[in-house]
Amino acid sequence: MGIPIDPRPAWFAGRVFLAVLLLLVGTGLAGAETPDELLRRADQVRTADNAQFQAILRQLDAQADRLTPLQHDWLDYFEGWQSGLLGDFPAAANALTAVLNRTHDPTLRARARISLINDQFNASQYEAAYANLGVLLDSLPQVQDRNAHFLALTVAADLYNQ
Repeated sequence: MGIPIDPRPAWFAGRVFLAVLLLLVGTGLAGAETPDELLRRADQVRTADNAQFQAILRQLDAQADRLTPLQHDWLDYFEGWQSGLLGDFPAAANALTAVLNRTHDPTLRARARISLINDQFNASQYEAAYANLGVLLDSLPQVQDRNAHFLALTVAADLYNQ
């Protein structure tokens, strides 16, 4: 007579393998960020880690066909912001103006106008920057986002101190 083989260790090993496989697949799916999460993260890292910011923009560009119109507008805003950061003020102005012309979101409008004002000032277009500052300050009652409101007042203070 031979030694009986207990089938339970194989059964247990199979269940452990299945659990690990499900955990790995679940983690991979959970790691896939939604466009809103990517946009939020892009906003958080754009000044601290520009390489990561650009990588996030590439991810969003790859998902462009699944973005809502507002998400597209935020992506276009970030791309305009990046152009300004790189010193390509005409491209930045074109992108930011396009966002301003089509979006109705008060926060995004304020953020785009703030970036446009900064780019106009850096390009020595002072009259345009001050004209946009007036429009920005007039729009502040509609801006509910506290950070955008703070940034608007900061850009106003910066411009008036120059």
